[in-house]
This record gives sequence, C-alpha cells and structure tokens, in this order.
Amino acid sequence: MMTNTQIRAFARNQLRGNWGAVIGAGFLILFSMFAYFVVLYAVVVLGSFSPLFGHSTVWSLRMDPAVPLAIQALLGIVIAALLFLGLWLYAGLSLGMQQMYFAVARGRRVRVTDVFHGFRNLPHMTHFFGTLLVIWFIQIVLEIPQIMIGHHYGTGTFDYRVTQTITSFIVYVIGLYFSMAALASADHPSMRTWTALRTSLHMMRNKKMKLLGLYLSFFGWVLLMVFTLGLAGIFVQPYLSQAVTIFYLSAYSDDYPSGVEEAEYREVEEADYREVKEPADQATQDTGVHPTDEKTASRSFDDVRREYTQESVGTDTDTEGENL
Repeated sequence: MMTNTQIRAFARNQLRGNWGAVIGAGFLILFSMFAYFVVLYAVVVLGSFSPLFGHSTVWSLRMDPAVPLAIQALLGIVIAALLFLGLWLYAGLSLGMQQMYFAVARGRRVRVTDVFHGFRNLPHMTHFFGTLLVIWFIQIVLEIPQIMIGHHYGTGTFDYRVTQTITSFIVYVIGLYFSMAALASADHPSMRTWTALRTSLHMMRNKKMKLLGLYLSFFGWVLLMVFTLGLAGIFVQPYLSQAVTIFYLSAYSDDYPSGVEEAEYREVEEADYREVKEPADQATQDTGVHPTDEKTASRSFDDVRREYTQESVGTDTDTEGENL
C-alpha cells in the first residue's frame, strides 16, 4: 500500500498532460447539471404546462383541490420522472468522470468528452447508479433521528444540536466504510451493487484512518480554496479526486492481488483511452514519462506504479550521487 505522501506525488505526476481534460470535464458536468436544473425550474416552478391549464404553475396545480386527481397524479409522475432523470444524469456523468481518473492513474491520456462515456454501457451504469442509491439511502436513514427531533423540538434546541453532532459523526464513519464502493463499481463494469458495497467494507476495515489522513493532508489546499473564494477548487478538486482514486487502486491491489476478482470483473475498453499521438519530445515534456511502445494503453495500475517508483528511486539516487 502506498503512503499518503506517495499517493499525492503520484497523483500530481499522472495529472501532467491531463489537467486540461479533467478540468474541462468538470466544467462540462457543471454545465450539464445547470442546464438540467434550468429545465426542472421551468417545468415545476414557472409552469411550462401553463398553456394547457391556464396560467397556473405545475406546483399550484398539484396543490389545488379543484384540479382533478388524475391530473395531479400525472403531474406528480412528471415531476418524479424529472427528479429521477436528474439523478440518472448525475450518475452517468460521475461514472464517466471517475473512469477518466482511473485512466489517468493508469498512465493514459484522456479527452474532455470522455466524461460522457459513462452513458455508453447501460448495465455498468445501472450497477453504478444502484450503488449510489444504496449509499444515499443509508445516509438518509441515519439522519432520520435528527430530522424527527428537529421537527418535534425545533432546530435551535440543545437536543437537536447534540443529535446533529452524533448523527454527523456516525454518518461520516459509515461513509468511510462505504467510501470505496462507488469507485469499485466504476472500476469493474460487471460488479453488482452489493458486491461493490462488500468490497468497500473489506478494503476499508483497516484503512479508514489512512484515508482520513489523506483527506486531512489537503487541509491547506482547502484553506486556499476559502481564501480564493473557491477559485482554487478548479485545481484542488481534480487533485483530490485523483489522489483518492490512486488510494483505491493501491488498496485494491493489496487486497485483491491479480486473483479471481480481477479476472471476473476487469473489463477495460482500451479504445476509450487511446494514447494521443505526439512527437517523442513533446510527449516526454507533457507527461514526464518517456514514451514506450504501443502497448502503453494496456498497462495495469501496478505496472505504472512500479515504473513511477523505479524512476523516482533512480532520480533520488542520481541526486545523492551528484551531492556526493
């Protein structure tokens, strides 16, 4: 298992030449979700159906007792379908983004439009979406006591604040246990939801504090985001996501070393992340890694990690020799 210092250094190394793609993909996700919320707002709040029912908004129609029950039910179905569509859109974009981080960690070049690749494999996206739904459901269930106390006693009471603190702690600890489930699902197209959850529980049984330490090591970067009013997040968010991805890959390699799990679940679509053909000197300058043969795209994470480790050790040795 790599140390957190090695994980951060390796993340920075792999992002060379891919910063523009991952940042651009992040903006594509923001733009796509913004467009979705604009449509949702137009339908639900402004009432895109108003020409059919006068000048009332969709929400007021659902609350008006004079409107037939069938129409209210239909409008409720439309709103529910739109909300589900939003979750589906978010899941597909998140899957595509996570696959990009996996590709970067394995030494491949990515493109901005790769963020939409999450929608191409419907069974894979279904498994990933199911994993997200289960995690969200667990979080909601854990927050029920806090919601009930806030409803009965008010959100400004001492009881509510104590319950909120305890609930937040429990949710965060449970979140650490399931933190690798979405990544496992994104990394293995045929892995089902419950298998992804069990995989995360297995991986994190002895690595919770290590992952927490990785998050805490970004505290300075978070402060930088605060001081820059969030602008630094353009670079900090991809850096953190890439580090967490490498943490998962390193932990997975230790717990499942090229055994049945790899053979059963690994289905890499090499055509998705073909190496960008560049002159040798330019490729070396952009990625920091000397170009190899045409099989670069098929290298595993362990191969890339060993190559990086050997280069780092060689560089350190040369530096020590020069100092002597």
